[in-house]
Amino acid sequence: MQTSKRIASLCLALLLAVAFLAPCFAESKVTPIIMVTGMNAVPLVKDQGTDQETVVWAPPAEAITSKIPQLIWPTISVMFTRNWDKFMDAVLPLVNEVFEPVRYTELGKTLYDVTTDTMSGSYAENHSSSFLNEAGRDLGQYLADKVGADNMYLFIYDWRQDLYQVAQELNTFVEQVKADHHCDKVDFVSVSMGSVVTNCYLAQFGCDSLENVTLVSPAFTGLSLLGDVFCGRVCFKEAAVYRILAQVMAGHDTAKEEKINKLFGILLKTRLMAPLFRFGDTMVEATKDRVFAETFVESFGRMPGILELIPAAKYQEAKQFLYHGEENAITKLTDRYFEQVGSHVEEIYKGIQEKGVNFAIISCYGRQSAPVYENSDNQSDGIIDSCNTSGFATFAKHGATLGSDYKQAVDCGHNHLSGDGIVDVSTAMFPECTWIIKHFEHFNYEYEGNSCALVYWLTTRTEQATVFDNPEFPQFMDYSYQTHMLTPLK
Repeated sequence: MQTSKRIASLCLALLLAVAFLAPCFAESKVTPIIMVTGMNAVPLVKDQGTDQETVVWAPPAEAITSKIPQLIWPTISVMFTRNWDKFMDAVLPLVNEVFEPVRYTELGKTLYDVTTDTMSGSYAENHSSSFLNEAGRDLGQYLADKVGADNMYLFIYDWRQDLYQVAQELNTFVEQVKADHHCDKVDFVSVSMGSVVTNCYLAQFGCDSLENVTLVSPAFTGLSLLGDVFCGRVCFKEAAVYRILAQVMAGHDTAKEEKINKLFGILLKTRLMAPLFRFGDTMVEATKDRVFAETFVESFGRMPGILELIPAAKYQEAKQFLYHGEENAITKLTDRYFEQVGSHVEEIYKGIQEKGVNFAIISCYGRQSAPVYENSDNQSDGIIDSCNTSGFATFAKHGATLGSDYKQAVDCGHNHLSGDGIVDVSTAMFPECTWIIKHFEHFNYEYEGNSCALVYWLTTRTEQATVFDNPEFPQFMDYSYQTHMLTPLK
């Protein structure tokens, strides 16, 4: 009897030991992350794999600077003659040397053998340093180190193509990753233009395969830059030119940049350079029709992927300006995007939240974008207007605040006003899950510091994060390129 009790006690002890120790030996399940990359994750290459292989976009700096000496005399001459046709006869061939390789036909097909690498896969499968540096950069490598190289994927696509069709390739890739990992869910980190691909994916395939979606500097509501340029609203804004010069001269030293901007502010008040900028605007007005007709429309104006970056509110006007109301193979594709996706962005993302997908937006401001379009005094991350990347938060113009008497536009019971008086996130689509970073450029995440940690924290959540959950990452943050750190904005 005593022996039986001992045997029973031993068996019970073994059962308890197995019950408590089993979780220690169980395989930890990591949800795979797919980074949907942005435009120019990898370059456009002409005659790839041959002795004549050449990177044609983004064009090498020398391809542009080498043309400057040839532009000097035509520019001086036209200042006196105002013979704009003669000026364009001299200048357009030089411009077209840069744009010629990326020209497209009216069917949206490249005229030359210009390709871009679309070698999507995991970090474990791709060891090329160029692949990691160009497409993954620090953020991708950081995430790979956190979740494991075999759990971190890049989806790289031809950004010139119809993004609605690219999303079908993404769906195939998602299903492949799920099958490889024997899992039902993946996480998306969608960067810049990759957010538009994500728009298209969600519109077509829903969100059943997704656990987390993090939009990083997203173009998901379009770019004001392209909206203005494709509507012909091109102009030089003196203050915007000074701001971008200050950024270049200061590097990433924000204190130095502020001092330079103050000096330029004095110059702006004197109006000494105003005649030069008036001449620039006269030049733009006199030449833009030929520039668009003979250069721009035949290159970027025939790439469906680029046209799908136009804000939905400006699409019809842009289509009229570019194609004069004529329908063609390209507008049929872009019409589909705006009818089925671009006009329903808020609805799409509210839908995935209602189905339990965790969702976050990271938007940045405090940088000057290209100073050549009508709305270039908008806050931006250097590429995309902050209003667009944030899902329509309210931002003061560069060099201004919302005002000392400004009240939060939407009274939702929480504060969504930035301490510097520049941002009101209450007007955004998703104020509770939109993070705003000051002085941060479009996609300049650095392995050092904690900017990548923010994306990792958002992307690996098991429940919906809000801007009130983590004291290290509140709604408003400032970034220092000297310390590589995000800190709460004061």
